[in-house]
Amino acid sequence: MEEKYREASDKLKELDSSEREYLSLLGVNEEELDRREEEIATINHEIEEVSAKIQQLSSRLGGLTREDIGKAEKELRDLEWALSELIRKKGRVEQISERIESLLKQRDELRKEIEDLSFDQLELDRKRKDRDALRVQIETLQRDIGEKRGKLHEIIERRKQLESEITELTEKVKQVQDLSRAKERLEKLRRILSEGGLQSYLISTLKGRIENNLNDIMSMFNMSFARVILTFQESRSLSGKIDIQALDQNGQSLPIGMLSGGEKIAIALGLRLAIARSLMGSLGFMILDEPTIHLDSQRRAELLSVIQESMRVVPQIIVVTHDEEVLRIAEYVIRVEKVGGKSEVIEGVNQ
Repeated sequence: MEEKYREASDKLKELDSSEREYLSLLGVNEEELDRREEEIATINHEIEEVSAKIQQLSSRLGGLTREDIGKAEKELRDLEWALSELIRKKGRVEQISERIESLLKQRDELRKEIEDLSFDQLELDRKRKDRDALRVQIETLQRDIGEKRGKLHEIIERRKQLESEITELTEKVKQVQDLSRAKERLEKLRRILSEGGLQSYLISTLKGRIENNLNDIMSMFNMSFARVILTFQESRSLSGKIDIQALDQNGQSLPIGMLSGGEKIAIALGLRLAIARSLMGSLGFMILDEPTIHLDSQRRAELLSVIQESMRVVPQIIVVTHDEEVLRIAEYVIRVEKVGGKSEVIEGVNQ
């Protein structure tokens, strides 16, 4: 239908153009040409009369007075103006005549073209009706296309919404799957760690690591023994015990009771450092809360010495204490004192 509509429109444009050209030349006839030629003849006659008067005036100049000459000059100017107007009109008429001849020629050519086109007014009217009918059908189809596009847009938006919901559901399913796997691992861990399993797990996985870390730490202290051996006593509760044996240079076991107080303190502190290193890897700092409490002066001195030597194992040791004796090994002091009912903080490098 669109193809027919375009063919009919092209044909109609061609016929309309021919019709307009035909109508523009339809009013030009032989009588109009004769009338224009008569106007040209009249203008030529007027020009000849004016020329004759100019010649008569020229022959009379010899016997005229100044006043007659002035009148003649004025009359001459009037005649010259009239002559110029006639010449202008003549040129305009010639232009019109040329235009009429051109239009007549074009009319004849258009008539021939119209005859070649087999122009039929009824056929033209029928084509126009067909064009109008096709135009109505196209407008109807365009409205239908607009409605379909609107529905298509709604479907696309709904599809995007569904895709978003599917993505969310997929993520939730994945989360459920991850949680399910995590639950299975937790259930397995619960079975492993229940009824003393935790202690057995720690003993089996960390004993060797703790013991190696402890001996590395003890090698940094000046101890009378060469190595420490740990023996974990398993039980169904979490209250199992650890037996510690010290070996001398000959591999002989030394009872803990035979060690000095400083060595016992070093082993106790070193064991804590070894456990922390086994669980965390590297140590950034260690906090000791009132480590000298309930110790006599000799034990305090031994503990402070061990703390100083521990600086080779952990880079920073923070000691919270009321014991002024700890100040002698401190590098940086933060002192909190109550002054007038308020706590004041004084901090600085220990001199």
